[in-house]
Amino acid sequence: MKYYLNGFIVNHNEAVVSVDDIGILRGYGIFDYFPFYNRKPLFFEDYLDRFYNSVSYLSLQITETREELKEIIHQLIEANGQNDGSFRMVVTGGNSESHYEPTQANFIIRQEPLPTYSDEILENGYSLMTVDYQRQLPTIKTINYIYPISILHKTKACQAEDVLYFSEIDNQLLVTESSRSNFFLFDKGKLITPKNGILEGVTRKNVLKFAEKNNIHIEIRNISMQEVEHAAQMFITSSTKGIMPIRRIVHNDSEWLYDTSKTKELREGFKEFSLEG
Repeated sequence: MKYYLNGFIVNHNEAVVSVDDIGILRGYGIFDYFPFYNRKPLFFEDYLDRFYNSVSYLSLQITETREELKEIIHQLIEANGQNDGSFRMVVTGGNSESHYEPTQANFIIRQEPLPTYSDEILENGYSLMTVDYQRQLPTIKTINYIYPISILHKTKACQAEDVLYFSEIDNQLLVTESSRSNFFLFDKGKLITPKNGILEGVTRKNVLKFAEKNNIHIEIRNISMQEVEHAAQMFITSSTKGIMPIRRIVHNDSEWLYDTSKTKELREGFKEFSLEG
């Protein structure tokens, strides 16, 4: 597999960075991830917008322009010869003599296979475990996933595939997002998704466009844990999951089960909408 590293397309075993990189020493860096189908990146402009926003937010120094980056992606697709797959773009703080201050960034682009999901997951949907947590910089995609990875053993112990973050604000428990996905309620014909404390995901953005096109009522606002408990259906969205129904949520000592029939219909409709674009 060919990767991109700091201006060059190289073999994967040559795509290495220094141990002085503050991405390694301090966890300072960002990434983005997107799939491609039939050699065409999905929602490409949206992903590039988010990528360059994250780069700018952390004042990372890269030289590749937007048009140059598009060309690099197409060169990698051609070099690796795969019709479908995904890209992970990682930008770190660079090799720092002080081991603290960012310098010229290291920029790595990995081409990866698309993840797969079991038949059971595709048929029944995800199970989530609620946790009281707010990401430090929720509006950008940093490389910091310490918290959800550190509690993987707890997530697995309650037979959940991922977590659902919530925070207590003004004596209310408000849900925000999952570790790698946005969160939606689908109740009484309304599609509701949190407004604050989240990464505004590219798939989330396009699900909202899909809903608007299909005259589904949309609300972007705070969602309480009480609403989650009593909602009819819900789902999460991400680059690789598209729309993933939620069948079960574990909150403290409670277990809530949900129907997934309508969210499965939404999933199939959104698949068609995505490929049309």
